[in-house]
Amino acid sequence: MNIFLKRSLVVVAGFIVAYPCFAETIYVSKTEINQVTVFTNGATIQRSATIAVPAGYSELKFENLPPSIDLASISVTATGDFIILNVAHQLDYLGPDRKTGEMIALEDSLEKLQSTFDGNMNNIAALQEEQNVLLANKNVGGTNTGVKLEDLKSISTYVSNRILEIRNKIGSINSKNTGLKRQIDRINQQLAELNAARNEPFSTIQVSVSANAKTTGNFKISYFVGNVSWTPQYDIRVKSADSPVDLLYKAMVTQNTGEDWNQVKVRLSTGNPAAGSDKPTLNPWFLNFMPQVMIKSESKRNDYRNSNESMLAMPSVAAELKLDAGSTYQWVTATESQLSTEYDISLPYSIASSSNPISIEIKKDILPAKYSYFAVPKIEREAFLVASITGWQDFDFRQGPANIYFENTFVGGHFY
Repeated sequence: MNIFLKRSLVVVAGFIVAYPCFAETIYVSKTEINQVTVFTNGATIQRSATIAVPAGYSELKFENLPPSIDLASISVTATGDFIILNVAHQLDYLGPDRKTGEMIALEDSLEKLQSTFDGNMNNIAALQEEQNVLLANKNVGGTNTGVKLEDLKSISTYVSNRILEIRNKIGSINSKNTGLKRQIDRINQQLAELNAARNEPFSTIQVSVSANAKTTGNFKISYFVGNVSWTPQYDIRVKSADSPVDLLYKAMVTQNTGEDWNQVKVRLSTGNPAAGSDKPTLNPWFLNFMPQVMIKSESKRNDYRNSNESMLAMPSVAAELKLDAGSTYQWVTATESQLSTEYDISLPYSIASSSNPISIEIKKDILPAKYSYFAVPKIEREAFLVASITGWQDFDFRQGPANIYFENTFVGGHFY
């Protein structure tokens, strides 16, 4: 009896250890992005997927995720008749082919251009071979056999005309090939850039689950990712010297995660989770006296102008359009908390993975202002119209550049 019990325990233990070895692996290459919360540095991405979960132990691998995922921020939840046993992360360098539609179109164009180029080179080779044959047989009749003058003239004219025709064709084909080569080089350069991004690793989140029977699971994945940010920018518009100031608050959003966001819900937050939560340490300052150096105001003012010119770009033509047709800020809801302010945008946005920012209008305020003129004739001959705004502390302003318009004319930019 005791021997039988010991043998039974050994069999059961062996079964428990070996069971995961027969796990079914399910690859999930596409998940839907439900919402993106963009912070001043980084973003939280929420995705979802509906998956048929088989009975028993299985490994679900959610692929094609950004490589810069913060491992500590990964959260996986699900609804269904199964148990989530483990969540792991790995970088995949040998994943499935991730050619985009643009890459496939470029490769098709490259193949057609290269085929035409090769065909032209074959025509040139054939024409050159014909030319060599004509030149090799220019001595008509041999050394001992004479040729009539009329036949010699006829043959000579034919050879001369044909060689001229051949060289003209070769020149025309070479000209076409020069244009084809230029197009081929451009496509190869574009493909090289796209392949460089394509060859980057991507993240895979591996979820181990156990189900008593075949079921359907609705999975939600959330994680924090870098290479995303947004900065404020303002449009300040004044219709006349007796009208209030229209201030348009915009967010310049940049994301370079390696994947495009197509028609996703975007939330902007003034918080910065990447800054950490450690309390600061106040170190003492030691003061010392330095000799005063006089700086002319004109030189300082010119340096200030030059620094602004390097930081600010001229507004686009689109910025001059009136907002009567409707703007994004009309679909933005602001929520303030003790730590940050969040702007929920009800309109879906498409933001490509690129270093080029896109502009999202999030708020418009009308500020009461008093106008006065300011002049320093010793330094500047012109007088300046100054708008003094009261109650600005009641508005949630953050530091950022501003484009200034007066009477629908761009008059300059400043960095605040």
